[in-house]
Amino acid sequence: MRGSKSIGQLLLPPGLAVNGRKKHKLNLNMETTPFAPPLPPDRKMPRPQIETESPFLAKLASALENYLENLQAELDRNPPEPERYSPKYYFFYGTLRQPEVLTRILELQQPPKYRPARIWGWPLSNWGPYRTLLDGPAGNIVEGDAYVVQSQEDEDKLAHYETSAYKVTPCSIEFTDDQVPLKALGKTFMYSGDAEALRGGNFRSCAMGTSDGHEISFAQSQ
Repeated sequence: MRGSKSIGQLLLPPGLAVNGRKKHKLNLNMETTPFAPPLPPDRKMPRPQIETESPFLAKLASALENYLENLQAELDRNPPEPERYSPKYYFFYGTLRQPEVLTRILELQQPPKYRPARIWGWPLSNWGPYRTLLDGPAGNIVEGDAYVVQSQEDEDKLAHYETSAYKVTPCSIEFTDDQVPLKALGKTFMYSGDAEALRGGNFRSCAMGTSDGHEISFAQSQ
């Protein structure tokens, strides 16, 4: 229709023509803005109530508590068995090869049963009246006997007999009696002092008391 105005022209402030030749800058200030921004929400409005205790969670907690009580009661009735000791071979090359010595140390009720065996990789040296293993080339062979230790208590007794001059070390044992098993992983005692001084003879003698009341000497580097 002629003479009718568009919606855009109706909303524009006076003096601003969209299709006219003259262009004016629109002053977008608070006085000319047709719509004001919304007000922030009222902080005093009550917040919606949130359910803090769930019936499902309460039931789950009760079930867990009952389960733990039942589990403890079951453990009290049937306590778990202590960890079982696994017997292991010890390789002896000195005084522990003597049945009377081992019987006395371990307080055995019957004579010990040995198996003839050997190990590789340790040279055998003299330490006063005793024999001891040292680190050495892999080609070295030491002949001796193997014995199955039956408890941790017996292992502790052997370590106490050998004193701190020796230390326990793992070894691969090869049996020479043609019985099964032919080989086994085991333990043996080796010298814990200055091996180079003992091997080269450049040492001084020091006294140490043994578990059987005797006094022996051992090597220390000068």
